Amino acid sequence: MKAKQVSRRRVRFTLGFLLLCMYLLGGVFIPDSACASEESELFLARGNKLYLDGKYSEAKDNLVRAANLDPNNPDIWAQLGITYLQLKEYPAAKEALTKTLGLDSNYPQGKLYLGVADYYLANYPEANRLLEEAKTADPKEGLAHYYLGLVAAKQGRQKDALTNLETGMSLSPQFAMGFKGYQAASQTVKPEPRPFYISFTSGIEYDDNVKVLPDKTTVSNVGINFNQGQYKGHKADWRTPLILTATYEPVRTDQWTAGIRYYSYAGLNYY
Repeated sequence: MKAKQVSRRRVRFTLGFLLLCMYLLGGVFIPDSACASEESELFLARGNKLYLDGKYSEAKDNLVRAANLDPNNPDIWAQLGITYLQLKEYPAAKEALTKTLGLDSNYPQGKLYLGVADYYLANYPEANRLLEEAKTADPKEGLAHYYLGLVAAKQGRQKDALTNLETGMSLSPQFAMGFKGYQAASQTVKPEPRPFYISFTSGIEYDDNVKVLPDKTTVSNVGINFNQGQYKGHKADWRTPLILTATYEPVRTDQWTAGIRYYSYAGLNYY
């Protein structure tokens, strides 16, 4: 998933960055009495830097420590959420981004990335709602259009999928390579499955049963009306099958189908 860094509140980011520089230079020591928020800003700044360097696991470790120190900071939860997205830990990403919006319902790109998490968790209706709200808040946000296209494709709305993917590519061409395959798939028109189906099949079948005993085998007189003689060994017959199949499935989703299936078979035998 291609993702942009979450917008930072400038004052907090500057403070955290300065603390990080001082720490790396060996010029800062945070005593037990220091403000927990200052220490959390240090871990946040480290997490941001590691995230930008592509070291997502290390970034996560620092951001988790920051969140433990300052659990009411939406910046920390937002950055932690998109880090979980990069690690494909989608339930954890959803939890972190939900906390972000719980602390700040208008957090920049919060609904966008929460919608992305819901997409990967196959919560398509919720993902569509969040991404639509993100698009309304920022119509020029290309990622919102990209993921709205993916959601529409999953829901079978191929026209909407293609429209959103094309809009996303025009607004954010730097992400186009990651979504071109989805665009090509959306351009392929798929016939809508009909909710009903009925068919009738008939024909001719020949059935030759396997011989149980060799030719010219005789059997002894057993029972009252059983005469000794040659055992015929097998029988053959012709059959005309009559097969009727029908289905009616008015309710369909990606996971299940509700409806009725009917199958009937009859055979007319000729010996």
